[in-house]
Amino acid sequence: MNAEPERVRVMLTTHGPGRNPFIPLLVAGLESAGGDVSYFSWPRAIWGRVDVVHLHWVEGLFLFDTGVRKIAKRALVRLMLLRLRLGRIPIVQTVHNLDRHDTLAPADARVFEEIMGQVALNIYMSDPQSDGILIPHGHYRDWHRMMPTTPPEAGPTRVVTVGQLRKYKNIEEVVTAFTGMSDGAYELVVAGKARPSEYAQELRDLAGERDTIVIRDEFLSDDDMVALIQSAHLVVLPYPEIYNSGVLFLALSVGRPVLVRRGPISLALREEFGAEWVRLFEGELTADDVREALAPVDGVDTREAWPPMTGRDWLTIGRSHLDAYRRTLAGLRTR
Repeated sequence: MNAEPERVRVMLTTHGPGRNPFIPLLVAGLESAGGDVSYFSWPRAIWGRVDVVHLHWVEGLFLFDTGVRKIAKRALVRLMLLRLRLGRIPIVQTVHNLDRHDTLAPADARVFEEIMGQVALNIYMSDPQSDGILIPHGHYRDWHRMMPTTPPEAGPTRVVTVGQLRKYKNIEEVVTAFTGMSDGAYELVVAGKARPSEYAQELRDLAGERDTIVIRDEFLSDDDMVALIQSAHLVVLPYPEIYNSGVLFLALSVGRPVLVRRGPISLALREEFGAEWVRLFEGELTADDVREALAPVDGVDTREAWPPMTGRDWLTIGRSHLDAYRRTLAGLRTR
């Protein structure tokens, strides 16, 4: 009889499920696969019973404070790193972004590099590097118990760009492209909280007085985002490069095609999901790119369909994570 695999006590470096469904879905997958999962706290990080620390969005450990609180957080991070090093407790990191999107102060950058220097394994959700493994991004169908829906028949053909409005996402490109679609048969909705807040006004200035372009600078709940995507015919993500876009997988989970820039990762996504679901443009986004993306692909009508999500269910993802934790722990024990 085979022995039950050892349960792994993993602490995620998030303080709770938060607003992003990625974390609670990952927790559900880990627990269903047999993991023992806890959220982050400083007492648990410094003296709690933990086998693996799973790092998500490292900046959340110490960056979102100021003054004395930030100095204290840096000291706590270093104490945690010492405890993990002495206790031979590995840090496994999910790489949500390849590059930091904010410039760090020198003291913060040093702490950041100290954390990175202690990472034993990186988990990539696409395009794995030599220092890690691939575990794909999961789908969001279970989160909202979604079923295929069709876009509204009445009204203009709606294109949406949703998610936090950040300069690095290049959202001004889709607004500029839409200014070339003067036909009132089309509508663009750009929605999400702008960071910095002045970015929303930049987008409004680009849109001018066109009532076919709507800029909504507001926080969107998960339900809001799903409802907005369901109201659309196409989701446009004009990022310079697609890496791990939760919005892309939410759009596909809802059953809406996405238009993204051509690159190695977007080509792989098109290969996986099909050209009817992942539509590509090259160079600067134009009105013609948007119109072409709104046309049926090879006679396939996505309104009555759903893209395949094989291997992207959260139980499979949970099992893959537990296997990665166990291999990392075994590697430490044989040194």
